Amino acid sequence: SFFDATPSGQIVNRFLQDMANIDQFVPDKVLDQLKKTLTMITQFALVLYFAPYVLVSLPIIVIPYYYIFKVVRIAARDTRRIEAIAHSPVYTQFQDVISGKACIRAYGAERRFEFWNSMLVEKMGTGRYANEAVNKWAQALSTQLGCVFYLSCGCACVVLAYKEKISSAQLGLVLLYANQLQRALMDYLMGLASLETNFVSVERIAEYSRLEKEEEIFEERCSQDVQLEEHTPNYWPSEGRISIKNVRMRYLLHRKLVLNDLSFEIPGGFKVAICGRTGCGKSTAISILMRLYPISHGQILIDGIDISTFHLNDLRKSIRVVTQDPVLLVGTIRSNIVGEDSDDEVTEEDIWKALCQVQLAEKVKALGLDFEIQEGGTNLSVGERQLLCTARAIVRRGGKDPKVLLCDEATANIDLASDEKVHNVLLGDNNKATVLMICHRLQHIQKFDMVIIMGSGKVIETGSPTELLKDSNSELCRLVNDSGKT
Repeated sequence: SFFDATPSGQIVNRFLQDMANIDQFVPDKVLDQLKKTLTMITQFALVLYFAPYVLVSLPIIVIPYYYIFKVVRIAARDTRRIEAIAHSPVYTQFQDVISGKACIRAYGAERRFEFWNSMLVEKMGTGRYANEAVNKWAQALSTQLGCVFYLSCGCACVVLAYKEKISSAQLGLVLLYANQLQRALMDYLMGLASLETNFVSVERIAEYSRLEKEEEIFEERCSQDVQLEEHTPNYWPSEGRISIKNVRMRYLLHRKLVLNDLSFEIPGGFKVAICGRTGCGKSTAISILMRLYPISHGQILIDGIDISTFHLNDLRKSIRVVTQDPVLLVGTIRSNIVGEDSDDEVTEEDIWKALCQVQLAEKVKALGLDFEIQEGGTNLSVGERQLLCTARAIVRRGGKDPKVLLCDEATANIDLASDEKVHNVLLGDNNKATVLMICHRLQHIQKFDMVIIMGSGKVIETGSPTELLKDSNSELCRLVNDSGKT
């Protein structure tokens, strides 16, 4: 729920702007303040040595300086915090515009987004302007106090020179260092305020470092009588039987239930299509099997074992996923199939077998397994990317074939030819895994062993596609008719 409730721009802001401040500015500011402190102490000691009468004016100088610093540090810190927070919407809007530039141009909405951007940038500049105004105010007052200090030093030196307590050379030396000291006092004050404003970045990063880890959140929400297993058994999952019993789930505590007493049973090895209107909870039903979100009630069993008894990492290693948007990392084809940090043994034979199943073997032979994939897989077509992700999901790991395969609209963004290939791989006889696939394109619906129709977060209809299509009053029949497929 952290990623659902936190805008991406805020996360980028923390790891970009705030980390840059911590790495570049904070260490330099600390060293700079240490140098200023030593310099100021030396200059102050020299002035007091030759003109001890200056001590009389110290309370008049120190008390106002303390007051200025007390006000400046609070105001500068708060305005810096406002400025830092105002960066996040700018980053979020920039990411949205980049990802949706085609739609923005198609609908002629450039002016609206330009105006929106200018408003966000202006709001971001408000915090910066306020911070600069505070600094200028402090500099003006510090300069005036410095002049008072310099005047007091001059008067003390004149008195001492008149009484012939110091020579003219010493008089010039004291006035020189007094002039430097009043500037050093102002720089020191502003440096302290600047250092504290930069520590706002440390505060913001520390806030993220104290966030609960996903594993800790799930363990806290599990009932106390559930004993976590050290590791998943080597034989698990063996059949791929899935049982969801009276599951309730909401994304946030104050939101309504997304899944409301969801229950269904899937035999091992079945190919199951999950269908329904938009917003009925299909993707959420897939997500809870990976424990991407904690459930508030109910039980999820795979091969008769409650998945809440396993550590997240062990559970997710045992289940394969094909997402709607193919995700490829910068690296070779081999590393994208096997994984750079995978502990599972994947042989060359296993890789080629998976590539043959998705009909990419000829393409990869021409390129080689060590062919470098660019960021986002841009040097491959969308269909090839999805087929490569499918190969990654079905590849044999550690001598074991996948037993549970989840597909969240895996063919929604690819052409019909690639769509046919993906369905043939996932629903073919060679794939012995239990497959749960969210379907919007219903032309392949009869290839499934079972169909689950969802509505309002619960199952409203289930059965074989052949039986449901024979019933003209069934929800599946209505969905097929609405989609124009017969």
